[in-house]
Amino acid sequence: SLNKLDYTLCCTFLKGMANFYTGQEVLLNNDSKAKIIQIDLNNISSPLILCEDEFIDLTKTDDLYIVEIL
Repeated sequence: SLNKLDYTLCCTFLKGMANFYTGQEVLLNNDSKAKIIQIDLNNISSPLILCEDEFIDLTKTDDLYIVEIL
């Protein structure tokens, strides 16, 4: 339950995690490789990625998602 977690500690953890994964290469469900450019802390599973010179906001697409961090 979220009521049992320390909000400040969770935010610090999420910010650190977002910084760690920014710049990482990922594999998408269409077998394309992309780079994580920015992670929204309110939606960490759908970052902004760069795929073949195109920026893609995964929060705005339902048919594309990350399957593996390389």
